[in-house]
Amino acid sequence: MEPIKLNKVIPSIEKVKLFDKFIDSDYEYCILMNFHLSMVESLVKKAHQQQKKVIVHIDLTHGISNDEFGVEYLCQKLKVDGIISTKRKCVETAKRCHKLTVLRVFLIDSKSLEQGIDLANSLKPDFLEVLPAIAYSIFNNIKSRCSIPLIGGGLIKSKSELEKALNSGLEAVSLTEWDKL
Repeated sequence: MEPIKLNKVIPSIEKVKLFDKFIDSDYEYCILMNFHLSMVESLVKKAHQQQKKVIVHIDLTHGISNDEFGVEYLCQKLKVDGIISTKRKCVETAKRCHKLTVLRVFLIDSKSLEQGIDLANSLKPDFLEVLPAIAYSIFNNIKSRCSIPLIGGGLIKSKSELEKALNSGLEAVSLTEWDKL
């Protein structure tokens, strides 16, 4: 299977107004989060009409359970292109549905780092999203211990921070303020 190629910036979208801006942009992928399930279907259809791809953060989607059944619904009924989750079962289910998978881990301390790397190595998602992206000094260490491509997310507020994060070995950075950089 050919590796998935993401744009260097992945818009993380929480508002319809920004979704419309994404549709008119050159970006191929976006992440939907903090939407109610009732809106997700129409947004995915609109994106697909424009040859865009939608990754849904199931842990941050309202009106659906972030479990295997919720993932199956998003993948099979709503035809999302990918799933982001912190939960093993959600990532495993999305993989079985042949969707792009992103395991999200938070760098809180050394223990969370070790647990995240162990989980990623056992699950083998398409991508490992590490938060916060501003912690770019640790990304080479993670890459040396985990063969999964990295996405950074969180706390990037300037172009220089974005460049530092991308130069630290990340495949991409997910940003909620992508339209301001």
